[in-house]
Amino acid sequence: MKMEEIWGACAIILVCILVLAILFFKNKLEVIMGFFMRGVIGGLAIYGINQLLLSFGISQGVGINPLTLLTSAILGIPGVCVLFALIFI
Repeated sequence: MKMEEIWGACAIILVCILVLAILFFKNKLEVIMGFFMRGVIGGLAIYGINQLLLSFGISQGVGINPLTLLTSAILGIPGVCVLFALIFI
């Protein structure tokens, strides 16, 4: 093989690896961003529902802490509903 053919093959392999790496990390980034966004939205939902309960004169509410944010990040809005159901059981 000539040296140009070897460099060409190396360039093709490098481009393929680069494309695969981008696809791999793109999916990971979407998962991480989805997890983060569910946590933020869950935290805002907990805060809003707590304020709504206070306006009805119900002083019990779900505290916003790392455990509740993690629950809402993993389970989403159904997790927030479970957290509020647990305080009324």
